[in-house]
Amino acid sequence: MPSVRIYDTIQNENLKYVSAVLQLRANYLEEEDDYEQLNALTDDLIYARLPKETFTGRLKYMYREGGEMQIRTIRIGTVIKPKNDRQ
Repeated sequence: MPSVRIYDTIQNENLKYVSAVLQLRANYLEEEDDYEQLNALTDDLIYARLPKETFTGRLKYMYREGGEMQIRTIRIGTVIKPKNDRQ
């Protein structure tokens, strides 16, 4: 079951913050081709609902089997550059 939270704007930025955790029922993280396909579908779904320019955040994929867990975390939305890197 996915857990998605959308927070109000980030201080000093005109962007919302999105945190999404997807608990997978099958291991799409082990094989790179499976992961790439999953990530492309997830990107399409997220950006159909939220334009990339309106938010920043993280997406975490989790798969648990027995006592082992695999996790991949990626940035989504607009990447915020540190203030000293902005021009």
